[in-house]
Amino acid sequence: MNLKNSRVVGLSRLLSNYYFYLKTIKSDDVFAGQRVAQLEKNIDRAKELCPRCADPLLMKGKRLLNEYFSTPNPSLLAAAKEEFDKAIQNNPFDLRALPYLVQSHALQGSFQKAKEICYKLFKYHKYELTGR
Repeated sequence: MNLKNSRVVGLSRLLSNYYFYLKTIKSDDVFAGQRVAQLEKNIDRAKELCPRCADPLLMKGKRLLNEYFSTPNPSLLAAAKEEFDKAIQNNPFDLRALPYLVQSHALQGSFQKAKEICYKLFKYHKYELTGR
């Protein structure tokens, strides 16, 4: 009976962590009244729950990039680029971070590196030119 209870507790903790992870990852926006520090704490916890996932790194990188646009601080841009690099290192087949990485390289002035990443992005994704 004790073993069964410990399995139930373990399963409930696992489900709780899973739902917390999904809630954190699926919310791109900071909710009204939610502080940035709390969001950072939630993202860091989501990184611990799934260290190989790119989603928490993408969220943090996008948040840093948006913060850079409001206050042009080069350290924010460097931190965002680092998060996108980590996301690609963790999962090289998930290319969602590449457009943001291109943007961060271009904002830093390293246009050749941004161009190389663009070629890699175009190689794996088919884009259509749509004009009016």
